[in-house]
Amino acid sequence: MTIPNAVSPASGGQRRAYGPLLLLTLLMLLAAFSRLYHLMGESVWVDEGYTYYAMTRLGPLGTALDDMHPPLYYFGLGGFMALGGDTILVMRAFSALLSILAVPLFYQMARRMVPQEAALPAAQIALLATLLFVLSDPDISMAQEARNYSLHKLTAILSMWLYLRWAARPGGRRLIAWVAASTAMIYTYYLSAVIMAAQGLHALLYLRGRLRWTAIGGLAISGLLFLPWFLTGFLDQIRTPNPLFLPEPVDATALGTLLRLYFSQQWALVIGLIILGVGVVHYAAERFHIVWRPDGPAFMLIVWLVTPFALLTAMGSFSPRWPFLVTPAIALLAARGLGNLRNPGRFLLAAVLVVYGVTTVDFYWPKPPWDRVAGNVVRYAEPGEPVLMEVNNDDVSLLYYLEHMLPPGSDLRSMRLWREATTPAEYHTQLIDTLYAPDHNTLWVAAWGEDHDLFTRLENAGYRRTMTMTTDHVGNALNVHRYDRLPEEPAAVFQSGMALRQVAVHPAQSRVDLWWSADTPLETDYTTSVFLLDESGQLVAQHDSFPQNGARPTTSWMPGEVIYDPHLLAPADLPPGRYTVAVQVYTWQDGVKVPTADGQPWFTVGVFDW
Repeated sequence: MTIPNAVSPASGGQRRAYGPLLLLTLLMLLAAFSRLYHLMGESVWVDEGYTYYAMTRLGPLGTALDDMHPPLYYFGLGGFMALGGDTILVMRAFSALLSILAVPLFYQMARRMVPQEAALPAAQIALLATLLFVLSDPDISMAQEARNYSLHKLTAILSMWLYLRWAARPGGRRLIAWVAASTAMIYTYYLSAVIMAAQGLHALLYLRGRLRWTAIGGLAISGLLFLPWFLTGFLDQIRTPNPLFLPEPVDATALGTLLRLYFSQQWALVIGLIILGVGVVHYAAERFHIVWRPDGPAFMLIVWLVTPFALLTAMGSFSPRWPFLVTPAIALLAARGLGNLRNPGRFLLAAVLVVYGVTTVDFYWPKPPWDRVAGNVVRYAEPGEPVLMEVNNDDVSLLYYLEHMLPPGSDLRSMRLWREATTPAEYHTQLIDTLYAPDHNTLWVAAWGEDHDLFTRLENAGYRRTMTMTTDHVGNALNVHRYDRLPEEPAAVFQSGMALRQVAVHPAQSRVDLWWSADTPLETDYTTSVFLLDESGQLVAQHDSFPQNGARPTTSWMPGEVIYDPHLLAPADLPPGRYTVAVQVYTWQDGVKVPTADGQPWFTVGVFDW
């Protein structure tokens, strides 16, 4: 005897069970793509530079004590760096991985925060909320920074999910898991106390009897577990705040900025959906009414959303990243609001939010391009030449690139950190020793702005600024200056009035450096040429250009100014041997050569092993 269609109900049930899992997997892939794409597109900025600088010098605990945050993130990052190294790619990948792992946890939490009376099944609203969470600009942006924001978000979501899980089915193991997650959360970010406050208020208002006081006890245990850090690290941070911390005042402009950053340019739509998501809409005979009394999850989401902004307003100062915790509450309340609508309105508004989230970026700050600034130094700096950084707090960002791009052991000095680590007298003495060291004939200075005392000190020590390479950052000039100490007598003088002050040959880099000056303005743009001759006098390599690779044509020279003029040769398949290096000047329009003052067609620098 057979039972017709006996397998069909089971297979249909399996399809229904696997449907949300498949969609959640796709959402995790979307999260991975959005958080890993363009992961290295922005330069390291000051907060990330600090993370690198402190972690490589102080270790996880020392970094936490020196910073304004608890230590858990730094210990996690330290373990990740031990496996992958200290590059910014590894540090940012740690944040991206944590943000991706938060997606399935958010879905599990969201399923428990959907009202039973909702028109849509809990899984569908939870998936919609997860989609909004995955597309959240603040979460994508913060997932690409080497800071504690992603771990902060993950532990907050985990704590809330485990709390709801325990409240629905109390048990000892579930209670321990929730307490552990809450402790990890508060050891990651101090404002995570907002989540504990939401849970405590929910327990007082919505739980009953022994369950209520067990919840309060669980929160108290998390507080006690945090007490050792509170009495040591937290109080020390209050007494000695991080000098890199520069909060902004809370005013109407700041509140407008926060509104755009966290609710997007579509803030009116998002806030409208959030308000609708607080209540429950009942439909009957094409009519509906709204029950505005929030259920327990809605109450916690309101506290979760409102409290961070209220705290910032009360404090009177803020950083745009401080309210980062609110994005899960925004996504879930907006999804609950969409769930209260009927189609086609629900589908239309959801499509608007998704298309906007995919095509628009609201949470973004252009980072100073310190990678390009460092590249300007590395292009011509030789081993042993000190690099001085006068770029305020961004020195730690530039230092990351210089330490990874220059040879190990290079002399890199942040003027800010140097001043902070010494007394004024010690700083003055050490700076004088550096500037007047007999082996320091070239110094590089990375500077933001031109009002630095260092420039005067360099000129007093006999250095001449010979090159400036500028990188623009939203209208600000990030400069790299080369300073050289040159001999009094020139190596050669050309009849054009150009004095060749000095020549340096670098066979390993196939580069020849020239330094030029002129006592009077030059009215013609001359081409400078460096070439190699083999032992038979045959030309084997040559490089011609306007001085400084076209950046400083001779008609731009000021009388007495010294111009650094590097020439990178490209001797294809040049066999090792001895070659004559020579310098020539001519006008490119007609190819007329300019002889030296003593009538030679070019100046012979010498013979070098190549």
